[in-house]
Amino acid sequence: MVHQSFNSYILSLLEVIAANYQQLLREPNDGENIHQLRVLIRRIRPGLQLLIKEQHSPKKRQQLCQSRDVLIALFKTLSQIRDLQVQAELFRSLQTQSNEYPADLNDYTKRLEMDIKHHQHQFIPIVQSLNIPDAIPQIKTCCKKNNQQKKIRAHANVQRKKTRDRFKQSLNKLAEQPETFHKVRIKLKNYRYMLELYEQIAKKGKAKRIQQLKKMQEQLGNAHDFYNAVRLMQHYQLEESTINQARVRYLQARNHAIEQLLAK
Repeated sequence: MVHQSFNSYILSLLEVIAANYQQLLREPNDGENIHQLRVLIRRIRPGLQLLIKEQHSPKKRQQLCQSRDVLIALFKTLSQIRDLQVQAELFRSLQTQSNEYPADLNDYTKRLEMDIKHHQHQFIPIVQSLNIPDAIPQIKTCCKKNNQQKKIRAHANVQRKKTRDRFKQSLNKLAEQPETFHKVRIKLKNYRYMLELYEQIAKKGKAKRIQQLKKMQEQLGNAHDFYNAVRLMQHYQLEESTINQARVRYLQARNHAIEQLLAK
């Protein structure tokens, strides 16, 4: 892992976000770019919170908060379409792997694709209305003027410990309360991205732990995809037998993920 100062780390993330945003405007159907943009926003959020904390000017703090909120709004907009894309990819894959799934799954994937097209029709106007081109330079300006590297490092360490402890507390409940797996997943993400930031600026040799957290996140993500599938099938009013098959796959994926997490 290449180590950077806090300022250079945030600035490098902003450069990639800006490039991927332009790619989004050119190719709004590029699912991988949408995914990467969401990951980048997750990565930069803990850094923005630290930058806001160290901003003494009320006006600059307000500007930073507004820019952060613009990125969060972009994330939520991207998530609406990306969640549907993931579902369509998941069930196209399942249909090619097995003949077990009922015929009304064809209807399910068609309705997903119709929903994706509906979102794509509104997608770019919504994204353009968020004014990303103004938000990114505002963050860059504040970041370049930031001279509180030592204090930010100390605050990052405090936040790292807080997110770690919250994750561990949620993990301890998981065996008896498996339905809480989504909350565990959120706390895991918060810890992972805070730890990534801390490792970049403090160089504490946490690369292996970050990879472990990423693997855990992927396992919980697989279960969450099937959880969303059950929810969407119920929304589309598919046959109960079809929903039950997806529910079985969800429970299998969830239980496997929990087993793997608790074994670590």
